[in-house]
Amino acid sequence: MLGPVLEVKEPQVLNRIEMEDQYIERVQQGFRRVFTEGTASGRWSGFPYEVSGKTGTAENPQFENGQQIYTENLTLVGYSPAENPEIAFAIVVPKNGGTSATQYPIHHNIGKRIVSKYYDLKNGKEKTD
Repeated sequence: MLGPVLEVKEPQVLNRIEMEDQYIERVQQGFRRVFTEGTASGRWSGFPYEVSGKTGTAENPQFENGQQIYTENLTLVGYSPAENPEIAFAIVVPKNGGTSATQYPIHHNIGKRIVSKYYDLKNGKEKTD
């Protein structure tokens, strides 16, 4: 169960980039496709909520006792629903010891839990997990 809200802060817009709607719509289309037919589609297929976003990995070599150990920083950013988003999230999992983001999908699991919790709270269903 979530605790009480301690403080609410209104966002402060620091700047805006002026851009034609067609370019913004193109990026949004790409974000939708990442989750429906791209790199995230296998992990989000069958998920009950519409989510758009982008995955990412970055090699992050580590050294222990003079030996290089291969790790990746896994990232996932997204929003839901695709039209008129109500929630946005950004996830970074540093120094993942797996061999690929598809083999070790922790960032997708975290994203699903965030989105599911949001909709549970929105729909008046509290789950304790």
